[in-house]
Amino acid sequence: MEELKGDNYSHLIRISPLVKDDSLKALLIETIVESPYYTKNGSRLLEEYVQQLSKGTATVEAAARCLGAFTASVYSNNEILLQIAENVDHEFGIEILVTMGVPIGGRYQTIWGLWLCVFKKNREYDIVRG
Repeated sequence: MEELKGDNYSHLIRISPLVKDDSLKALLIETIVESPYYTKNGSRLLEEYVQQLSKGTATVEAAARCLGAFTASVYSNNEILLQIAENVDHEFGIEILVTMGVPIGGRYQTIWGLWLCVFKKNREYDIVRG
C-alpha cells in the first residue's frame, strides 16, 4: 500500500469505471478503499462494490474487510447495511455482517432490525413477483 499514493492512486480511481471484468473490478475497489488515502469525494464505489457482491465476485472475508474499510473512512454501518440488504443475497449478506463483527443486539439492535425489515420487504416482493 505504501506505493499506492499520489498519481498512482488517482489513476486507479480514474480507471475503475473502465474495468469491465467483475472480479477485477471488485479487487480494484478493495485496493482503493483499503488505501489510507481513500475518501468518498462523491464517488459511487460503495454502490459499485455492492453490485459486485451481488454477482458473487468476492469472498465473505474480502467483502467484510472492504466494507469495514468503507465504515472506517466515510460510511456509517447503516448506509452499508441498507446497500447490502437491498442488493445482496441475504444469507451472503448476513455472513458478511457477522464476519465484520457487527453484533446482534445491544447498540446494533437497530441495525439488525433495519436489516430484517428490508429483508422482509424484499422477501415479500420476491414472493409476489413469483
